[in-house]
Amino acid sequence: MDGRATPIETSRRLAWTAAAALTLAAFNLGYRLDREMLDVWDESSFATSALEMMTSGWSAATTFGGTLDYYNSKPPLNVWLITASFHAFGAGVVALRLPVVVCAWLTVLATQWWTRRTFGDRPALLATLVLATTYGFLYVHSGRTANADAPLTLAITLTVLAVWAARERPWMLVATGGLAAAAVLLKGPGAVAYLLPILAVDLLAPPSRRRWQARVVAALAGLVPVALYVAARWRIDGTAFLLRMVEYDVVTRLQRPIDDHAGAWWFYLDVLQRHHYDWLVVLLAALWVAPPASARIRTWAGADPGRRHTLWLLAAWATATFLLPSAITTKTAWYLNGFYPLFAILVALAVSSALDRLAAGGGGHRRTAFVLLIALAAVVAESKLAWRSFRQLDLSRSPQELLLRQDDAIAGAAVFAAGCPMPEAFLARRAGASCVEAATTEAALAQARHGDVWLGRAPVTHPTLRLVDANHGAWLYRIEP
Repeated sequence: MDGRATPIETSRRLAWTAAAALTLAAFNLGYRLDREMLDVWDESSFATSALEMMTSGWSAATTFGGTLDYYNSKPPLNVWLITASFHAFGAGVVALRLPVVVCAWLTVLATQWWTRRTFGDRPALLATLVLATTYGFLYVHSGRTANADAPLTLAITLTVLAVWAARERPWMLVATGGLAAAAVLLKGPGAVAYLLPILAVDLLAPPSRRRWQARVVAALAGLVPVALYVAARWRIDGTAFLLRMVEYDVVTRLQRPIDDHAGAWWFYLDVLQRHHYDWLVVLLAALWVAPPASARIRTWAGADPGRRHTLWLLAAWATATFLLPSAITTKTAWYLNGFYPLFAILVALAVSSALDRLAAGGGGHRRTAFVLLIALAAVVAESKLAWRSFRQLDLSRSPQELLLRQDDAIAGAAVFAAGCPMPEAFLARRAGASCVEAATTEAALAQARHGDVWLGRAPVTHPTLRLVDANHGAWLYRIEP
């Protein structure tokens, strides 16, 4: 015995390591999911619309407060996913976020699978580690909040995989039609811009009759669901919502910043360095050890058309998810979400190349230092996630916790508060209560009936108020006039 691992042992070790990386992703996406505050805007808006759809029935139109919602000018696919989760698991915080968590985890799985098939086992494991700990992928309007960006990122990633697979199996292109329809139904017609550069790479594949047939079927697979939605929505309010959706998503977003979301051309570079300095340091160190060289890239691609096709896909992916968002006027940190799987892959490739260079050069101490740097980056990335969850979003710092904890106490009551932000209004409604604005305790008492409650940010002493519950940020009183 020479002490070296057999191929079976190596395969088992790689399988266990891959499973551990995916488990880390599942943990980071799922831990304390029920202990984090709801976002004030989009997440609460989707939650309210899904709750109303759950009680009123499935529809092509979303509502807010019982009336058609024109503020949220997105098609209803994300609301449908949340509504289905509410039907299956009840209208809770975990059920609200579960569809997005599943989509984000599937994105990690797809990234690992494609990277392993394309570049090898070590880059796949490194890419999984990076993506599973990428702050923006988990927390910026994405994998742990009930917004449409994580499902869209999954659609973009699967489109890359489908176009890659379609080079050898043209009928895989049919999947891109359904993915394009999903993108439109998630975010509106502007979402197609994320897919077009990737789909265009298929034009570089060898032409054939089967490929053109697959393209036609893919186009139908994309157009039919969108056309059915447009027809269903038109029956409800004609062109009122549809025109607003197109104007807002395609025209306004390009011409001027929406909701003052403006930024210079380097906006997303700044997002990367603010949110992901940990992995950027590793990337820069890897590039210093093994600088990218066109000769090395040409050697890797060689005369293999499949590898050249992969390079074009990577370039198209970067164009669709980084360069195009940088070019439009409206800029938000979460527009970068579709780029994070590619970011993880690029970091993994650079790190793997650096490890190979250090191993070949015999630099044992330098290689150890580089591995320790990777480990330190992972620890820093995990620490940021924990800080966000335990310190910035912890429910115990919010009135939301009391409404979740006192379902029975507030059921059927009016919850009076100095303000009714969307999260509190949603949580009251899910318990069968209503949130009513009252500027002062006296104003609430003047309107209240026996059994209603006062939700305040400070303790109150009054003979008709009985303390029900309290935390670090709020006090809940039952009104007993």
